[in-house]
Amino acid sequence: MDDIKELLANTEFVRWVKNPDPELDTYWSKWMEANPSRIKSLKMAREVVLGFQFETKSAKSEFKDEVLREILSHPHENLSEAEFSISNKGKVARKSIWLRSQQGYRVAAIILLVLTFSWIYSLTVPNVEPIREEVQIANITKSTREGERLNFRLPDGSTVWLNSNSTLSFPENFTKEERAVSLEGEAFFEVSHNPEKPFRVTSSNLVTTALGTSFNITTHEAEKVKVALLTGKVKIENLLDENQEYLIPGQQLSYSLDENKSIIGGFDPTKVIGWKDGVLAFDHDGFQNVVQALEKWFGVKISVQGNPARKWDVSINFDNASLEQVLFRLSYIEDFEFDIKGKNVTINLND
Repeated sequence: MDDIKELLANTEFVRWVKNPDPELDTYWSKWMEANPSRIKSLKMAREVVLGFQFETKSAKSEFKDEVLREILSHPHENLSEAEFSISNKGKVARKSIWLRSQQGYRVAAIILLVLTFSWIYSLTVPNVEPIREEVQIANITKSTREGERLNFRLPDGSTVWLNSNSTLSFPENFTKEERAVSLEGEAFFEVSHNPEKPFRVTSSNLVTTALGTSFNITTHEAEKVKVALLTGKVKIENLLDENQEYLIPGQQLSYSLDENKSIIGGFDPTKVIGWKDGVLAFDHDGFQNVVQALEKWFGVKISVQGNPARKWDVSINFDNASLEQVLFRLSYIEDFEFDIKGKNVTINLND
């Protein structure tokens, strides 16, 4: 009864019963999933709000006869003297004063008992209109632009680092069977452990499945998807040919979209996942790769004057450095001049 009283005092519950909408449906559906033992009380409270709109149950004839015998079993001597009057048509009318008698109280008590019995019976029979529990789950999209990085948690508690120019889509609430998300760009995942509900990331033609794992996925390279595993274990499925690969910590799968071919090898954690900690890493990168990395990392547009005097082979890490600091260090190594004006950068090569 306390649960029913609590629900009846909840204005949002009353509004949901009388005027349901998708937002309220979502909330009370989650409430029922979290409180399965209280669903019966919710149904009872719902019927109370609806004004006891249940199917009327007729009492058996034996029960009716028993009630009638109870009413008639007491003689009229319990009634006080009746009062009479004559109507304007000459007919005799008896003014009942039974409401002041013990018999009147007895009848009222029996009627109240019958009504209460009928109400309780109707609440216990399985004819109550079923509550709608199937609701449309909203989808959430997180996106970043050039030069932006984002860190957030998913509904299951898993943590995501989203690199620049990337998009992650996921449901507001995961289903009972799985935790499914979709990635375009690059992201690092620290997955909350749940062996009964696998965590799946769809990126291009690959689906990466994990339980409690940390891994990085990128689709930024042209016609390539890379999955690098830091901890735990993952299964990678190819949607085109249903081929499956498994990774252990320290391994990276590189998948070619145009060739539909995968290669598994090692990787440098600093270069692959250092970005989530603010580390810009170069590993034997040429001039064009350096320029593209700087544009993506800082969200700037770089114009180049001249040509490199020699082939660039840059291997250096920058830990949370500014654009000016990075360019100054690179200009010392490769001998060039630069100019920064807002989001526009000019590099003058000494060719």
